[in-house]
Amino acid sequence: IPQSAVDAADWTGLYGCAENGSTAMNDFIVHEGESMKVETGGTYIFTLDVVNFTYSIVPDKAIYFIVGTPNGWSNSLKSAFYPTTVTEQSYTAYFTGAWDMKLWKSDFFGNWDNAMGSAVDGDGSESGTLVTSNAQAFQSPEAGYYTVSIDFSTLSYKWTKLENQTPTEYTYISLAGGFNGWGDTDMTQVSNSNTHNWYISNLEIAEASEFKFKANHDWTVNWGSDADLTKTYFGVGAQNGSNIVLPAGTYNIYFNDITGQFVVEAVEAAQL
Repeated sequence: IPQSAVDAADWTGLYGCAENGSTAMNDFIVHEGESMKVETGGTYIFTLDVVNFTYSIVPDKAIYFIVGTPNGWSNSLKSAFYPTTVTEQSYTAYFTGAWDMKLWKSDFFGNWDNAMGSAVDGDGSESGTLVTSNAQAFQSPEAGYYTVSIDFSTLSYKWTKLENQTPTEYTYISLAGGFNGWGDTDMTQVSNSNTHNWYISNLEIAEASEFKFKANHDWTVNWGSDADLTKTYFGVGAQNGSNIVLPAGTYNIYFNDITGQFVVEAVEAAQL
């Protein structure tokens, strides 16, 4: 409602969505509209565009997962998108250029009825719009290493082909920190064809610990970050970067060795 209407106690100035009780995460607002709602309780970021009369609603800690050729179309093997902001996330991997992917929000992981994808099956456009109903698989414009970038506030996506089509391959990516005496706790490659995205599940950290990512059980290539994991759940690692402080808890951790991006998903912890 505009401030002028609040001052005048005039409820005819109210704006809302067209359909009462709509759970759409982005839509138009209309004058004297109806109320919208979120399907799951939690903390959300609500964005209102008063120029285009649109709104978007996203969770303040939004984790999305890829499902497609990078994880063998598994509905049990999780591989997270990597945020740069809560609403802007990406995934870098080798894509086949043929029915490559859909995605799931964490709340709906494994439920095909709630997958997000393209309206047209096999859409290989360089950019497009995601749908949340009757979603189809979309794909990279051609085979190769790509970054697919998603803006969840507008449900738009874009493919960017990497200049380097032969990224360095590592036999091991491990976590080294105070929790393991700065030894090696190995992560797992998502699949034999997705060799640059790694994960570890249910990692128990008994007390707050510093850690870094390292390659091939050696410190020659390592990634650190000044990301504050008491305030966020993602970051970007850099060569010889700072030790990352991880609060006590149990976590799923996801890492990309091309971009250095990582996601720390709390399974049991004082919530990030």
